[in-house]
Amino acid sequence: MEDIIKNRLIKIASDDSGWDLLFFDKKTQAYWEKIYPNSSFHGGRKAEFKEVLLTESIIDKYKIENKNI
Repeated sequence: MEDIIKNRLIKIASDDSGWDLLFFDKKTQAYWEKIYPNSSFHGGRKAEFKEVLLTESIIDKYKIENKNI
């Protein structure tokens, strides 16, 4: 995954907390979200990447405008 992050993903936005990030994969044209589950707990868990669709909830979470995508 590190190779994909380094060479293919472009950071599009972060949420209000600054922890969750939205990326765009140049090769596959897919969107990926990097989240930290249980980040409110001390120690939390490792970051997780998951492919997401650009739904209304993702657009709202990251305050995306059409010009940014």
